[in-house]
Amino acid sequence: MPLRKNNYKRIQNINKKAQNSMVSTLGVLILTIVLISVIFAVTSSRFKKLTGTETSGAVNYQYSKNTNLEYQETFLEASKIKSIKFSKSNDKIAINEEIFLLSESCGDFDTSGKLSEKTIAIDPGHGSLEDKGFIHSGKKLAESRITQGISSVMNIELSGKTKLTFTRDISKELSSQIELSTRKKNLEKSDLAISIHVSEDIDVLSNKIIVYVNSESEKLKESKKLGCLAISKLTGSFGEKITSAEIKESNSGENEVIPANIPAIRIEIGNIKADPSIILYENQDKIGRSLAEAIKNYYSKEKSQKPKIINKIGTVPRTNFAPGRSKKITHIVIHESPPCEKALSEYQKQGFGSSPHYLICADGKIYQLVSDQDTAFHAAKFNSESIGIEHESVAATWSPEMIKSSTQLSRYLAEKYDIPKTHPSSINQEGIIGHDQIAAIYYPGERSDPQGLDWNKYIALISS
Repeated sequence: MPLRKNNYKRIQNINKKAQNSMVSTLGVLILTIVLISVIFAVTSSRFKKLTGTETSGAVNYQYSKNTNLEYQETFLEASKIKSIKFSKSNDKIAINEEIFLLSESCGDFDTSGKLSEKTIAIDPGHGSLEDKGFIHSGKKLAESRITQGISSVMNIELSGKTKLTFTRDISKELSSQIELSTRKKNLEKSDLAISIHVSEDIDVLSNKIIVYVNSESEKLKESKKLGCLAISKLTGSFGEKITSAEIKESNSGENEVIPANIPAIRIEIGNIKADPSIILYENQDKIGRSLAEAIKNYYSKEKSQKPKIINKIGTVPRTNFAPGRSKKITHIVIHESPPCEKALSEYQKQGFGSSPHYLICADGKIYQLVSDQDTAFHAAKFNSESIGIEHESVAATWSPEMIKSSTQLSRYLAEKYDIPKTHPSSINQEGIIGHDQIAAIYYPGERSDPQGLDWNKYIALISS
C-alpha cells in the first residue's frame, strides 16, 4: 500500500539526518528494520481481518483484503440488523449498495409512515461565531462549513416531501451561539432528528463513520435502524474509502444533543485531519443525498429482502458493458445461457461484447457481473432501460433451486425499481419480459429464450 505523503517526507528526513550524521552501517541497518516494522504495523492495522465483535453497545465492522476469501460477512446485532457482506473483486473490496451492503430493511420491525406528515429536524454541528468545530488549516476546512453544506443538500432533497426544521441558519456558515438546551428542545419537538458532525482522528489511515444513539432513548431500536440506514447509504456512496463504521450507544450526558423521545442519531463522517477527501465540497452533495435517502427509507414500506448475491462486478471488461445509463429502468429481461462456468468465462473475456447484469446457476447461486446502474449488453437496443438476468439452462430445463433464486431476485428488483410484476405481451409496456420478445423486433429468428420457463407460474411466484 502506498505511503501517505507526510509519512514519506518524514522517512526521507530521517534518512537524511542519518546520512549527515555519518551513522555507521549497523546503525542504518537498524533504522531500516525499525522503519519497515512501523510500515508493516500501520499497513496491518489498515487491513484487519473482518470482525463482528460487540463491546459496550458498539458494533464494528471492517473489511479485509485477504485474497484467499471470495467474500466474507459479519452481522450487526444492534436492532437485529441484517448482514453486511463484502466481496473481493480484482483484489479490491467492493462495498456497493447494489451488491453487498446493509439490508435495506435494517431490522425486522416496521417504521413506515407518511413522510409528508412528519417533521424532520437537522442539526448542522457547530457553526456559531465562537465554535467552528474541527479545522483542517491546510485545506482551510472547518467542520461548521462542512455540516452547513451537507444540511443544505438535505434541505434541497427533502423540501416539499416533509416539514424540515434546522437548529441554525443554513444560509450562513456561522451565526449567533445557540444554547445546547435550546438546540435539544428544538430537536425534541420533531418526529426524527439527525445531528451532523465530522470526525477528527490522528490515525492517518482512518476514514470512518460513527453513529451515536442515546442508550436511554424510548426509541433506541428505531434510532439504531436510522443509524443503520445512514451507514448503508454512505458506504454505498463511498465504497472502500470508508475504512470502518460503528453504531455506539451513549448516554445523554455524553451526547447531550441526542433526544430520548424520538428516533435520533448523531453521526460523525470522515476524518477532517488525516484524510478529508470524502468531506470536501464536491462530496458534500453525495453525503447530503445519502442521508436524505436514509430518512426516506426509514419511513418507506419494507420491501422484499435481497437474495444472497456473489459479487463479480469489476471482472467484466469495458468492451462488454457501458458505464451509466441513459434511461430509467423499466424492464427485467429473462435469458437462458450455457452452463455457468462457460458463461462466466465468456462474459469476462475482453472483446466478447456481451454481458448480463446477473447470472443464475442451476444450483441457485446468483452472480452479479454488472452494476444495476451500468448498461449491460444483453438486449440490443433495449439495454438502456432494462436489467438482464441469464439462467443456466440445459435442454431448456429450469431446476427448482434456480426458479427459487430467480423469482426472489426478480421480485426484489421489481420492487426496488417500481417495475410491474407482470409479463406484458408488448415490450412497449413495462414489466418482466423474455429475450425472445426483444429478438422478435430487433433480430428476428435469432433468439427464442427462455424456452424452459412457465411464465404463468413464474409471475405468480413473484407476486406471492
